[in-house]
Amino acid sequence: MTASVDRVAAAYLTDVLIVGNGSSRVRLAAFQFAPASEISQVKTRIRLQAMQSVTAVAKMRDGNFYIGSKRVKIALGSWSW
Repeated sequence: MTASVDRVAAAYLTDVLIVGNGSSRVRLAAFQFAPASEISQVKTRIRLQAMQSVTAVAKMRDGNFYIGSKRVKIALGSWSW
């Protein structure tokens, strides 16, 4: 999964949380960005055991939140969109 925000909005990005509803650990990953971060970009791989919805929540410095979600299918021990 890749999450990135354009340069104007990235200047205000503070946190990204990735959660899944189909595993024993709901919180799959969390990232924080320092105020001095020039580019706010995250690239990660997450191993899932079953088909589930994966949701990314981005918190901005002004208090706004942005949410994106995708249903992920598991195929032969790997994942596909």
